[in-house]
Amino acid sequence: MRVKAVRTRIFKEDEDLEAFITKHVPRLKEGSILAVASKIVALAEGRVVPSGSKAQKEALIRRESEWQSKVLPKWWLTVRDGTAVVNAGIDESNAEGKLILLPKNSFESAQRLYSSLLQNYRI
Repeated sequence: MRVKAVRTRIFKEDEDLEAFITKHVPRLKEGSILAVASKIVALAEGRVVPSGSKAQKEALIRRESEWQSKVLPKWWLTVRDGTAVVNAGIDESNAEGKLILLPKNSFESAQRLYSSLLQNYRI
């Protein structure tokens, strides 16, 4: 197996993800595996909210998860899309004062992206 990292510019909120990928990965062969971070899928879907108070963030964690339990002062153990994640997968890093949520439905998002890329790459 050969692993190759692809350096890109920073992906911005509401950008066209398929166009971004095909620009930075111009060719893809049959049998290749392309890993895409859920964070940029969420950005493409506009799954970004303003950062608020601690109480607002906790309400958002509860809303965005199927199950939750507070385990530390800043951490909730949660289940989202059948996966255990901290704080419902909400990401604050490099978010310019906003909160980046996980994609609304990770499996549907992955299927849509997969189908689109198969067509774009003629695989």
